[in-house]
Amino acid sequence: MPRAPAGVSWGLGSLYNIPVCIWVLDNHPISPPMVYVKPTPDMLIKASRHVDQNGKVFLPYLHEWNLFK
Repeated sequence: MPRAPAGVSWGLGSLYNIPVCIWVLDNHPISPPMVYVKPTPDMLIKASRHVDQNGKVFLPYLHEWNLFK
């Protein structure tokens, strides 16, 4: 399970490295990858319209995944 921080700019030039985990399933590219925020022990997940309380990421690009587009 590879992990990598995603750089996110916030506020007045602050940059945060958010650890994410990307799962590519056996039937990829038919199915989209699953993406999760994987916080370090000193981080909390703040649920929003794009991330649930378990860290699962919901994005239009993943929701509308189409192999033939």
